[in-house]
Amino acid sequence: MKVCVAFIAFDRHRLVKLTLTRVWRFLPWQWKLKVFQDGPIERSTGRTVGSTKGVGQNLALYRYLELDVEFKGEHNRGIAEIIYAAECWAFDECGADVVIVIEDDIVISRFFFFAMRQFARMSISYERVGAFSAFGDCSLQYAKQFQKRNTFIPMHHRWGYGVTRDFWSKTRSDYMRYLDLMQGYEYRSRPHAAITEFVLRFKNTRNIAHITSQDGVQTALMLHHGGFSFMSPVSYAINIGKSGTHMGPGFFQHYKKQFKGPYGHFPFPLLFFRGALTEQSNDLFNQCVNYEYY
Repeated sequence: MKVCVAFIAFDRHRLVKLTLTRVWRFLPWQWKLKVFQDGPIERSTGRTVGSTKGVGQNLALYRYLELDVEFKGEHNRGIAEIIYAAECWAFDECGADVVIVIEDDIVISRFFFFAMRQFARMSISYERVGAFSAFGDCSLQYAKQFQKRNTFIPMHHRWGYGVTRDFWSKTRSDYMRYLDLMQGYEYRSRPHAAITEFVLRFKNTRNIAHITSQDGVQTALMLHHGGFSFMSPVSYAINIGKSGTHMGPGFFQHYKKQFKGPYGHFPFPLLFFRGALTEQSNDLFNQCVNYEYY
């Protein structure tokens, strides 16, 4: 199994220094890591939408760690284009079986990749898996996480997620149509009504069509192709990004127990039962279709 890890960064250097260092430290030696660095200035308007200083500090950190970097903050591309570039790098350029995408506000545990390796193998052997994560539910006490470790749950957001080459290939052409809709627009000012109309043409998307971000569209395409996402309740990552393109302090505070709860990270590595995923697959798909996405 060949795995590539893409780290997505913008201008929050304090977060990047914390989160990337852990990814770099805990990365299995056989896996390839590449950083995708977005820029602070919009291409069409010339408007500054991020910190030039923060991007510069990030680039200095990458040089120090001797990391491979794509884009290098040339201009602001937006997360939708950045994610697609990361996936193309992993699957087209590197021939990976799985890509794991980690954004700059996701703090991983030392056991995150140990769990993700297991979930990746499950996903490769089961074609209905559209995405997976070891993010978990850090609002649950450790004992409850352990007891429910093989009762899988849908992913609420694509935070520290993985996807297989086979499933990505199913959705690729439709995702490219989404990117085409944004031609002439900056990601922050994307045509929300047109994207929602586009998403509603697909099956099983009534609960997700209002979310026009790449996260929402990727989830919609997953559901259309009969796929589901899963993670164990065991938490091996937390979110510390209180502000960003899709996050504000009020929203973060409201969902803080799920993003950065009192019980992450789970303190030791666990083995997960592969057969439980097949047994729960239909229920997981129905849960994903009916999920109240926010």
